[in-house]
Amino acid sequence: MMRYLLAVLLVTVCAFPAYAEGPALFKEFSYGQPRAEVEKLPGVLPCDEIAPGALCRQNQSFAGSSDWLQAFVFDKGKLSMVSLAGPASGDSYTKVVGVMTNNGFIPTTLQSGDKMFDMLKALPEKGEKAAIAELTAFEAAALNGDAGLTYTFIPKDALKGAAKYGSYAQFVFNAPESLRATELELAGDEMFVRFIAPRAALNDMKQQMESQKESF
Repeated sequence: MMRYLLAVLLVTVCAFPAYAEGPALFKEFSYGQPRAEVEKLPGVLPCDEIAPGALCRQNQSFAGSSDWLQAFVFDKGKLSMVSLAGPASGDSYTKVVGVMTNNGFIPTTLQSGDKMFDMLKALPEKGEKAAIAELTAFEAAALNGDAGLTYTFIPKDALKGAAKYGSYAQFVFNAPESLRATELELAGDEMFVRFIAPRAALNDMKQQMESQKESF
C-alpha cells in the first residue's frame, strides 16, 4: 500500500542500543538503523513474505498484549519501519488508541478503501467543529463497513500551525526530517500498528530519484 509516497507494513520493544543517526521510529529503533544490528536481536528470523529482507519475531508486548508479531522492514539495508501485527478486537483497538493519545499523537488522516479524510484539509475549509464532526462520521462509516480503516497519527506538538499547509501531504513535504508518524490499520480480524518517519522516507525517495542520471 502506498499513501502520499509512504510505503508501510507490520512492532514492539526489546533491549537494544539506540541508533541515533536517523529519526526515532519506536522505542530504541531509529530510521536508517543498519539491518546487521537488528539481526543480532534474540528470536529474530527472516520473513520475506512480509517484505523483501524483512526480519520478524513472535510474541512481543505492546498495549497490554504479548502476542504481537514484530516486523522490521528495510530499504537498501537500512531500517525504514517497525511494525506490529495482531488480532483485532474492541479491547485491543481501545488500548492501542489509548497508547497513541497518551504519547501525544493525534489522528490526522483516516483512509478506508479509496476514501480519505484529511483533517489538515478540513480544518481551514470547514472550521474545527465541522471538521471533527466529519471525522467522526467518516470513522463510524468505515468501522461499520468492510473496506477497513487506517488512521495516521502525528505528534500534537508537530502539528502546530500545520493547517496552513492545506493537506497532510503538504504538511509532510514541509516538515523537518525528525517527523514521526504512527499508523493504525484495522483490516477484518487483524490489526497493524506501524511506526514510520514520513519526511525522512520522502527525502530518501527524492535522493534515489535524483541519482538516476541515465540519458534517453
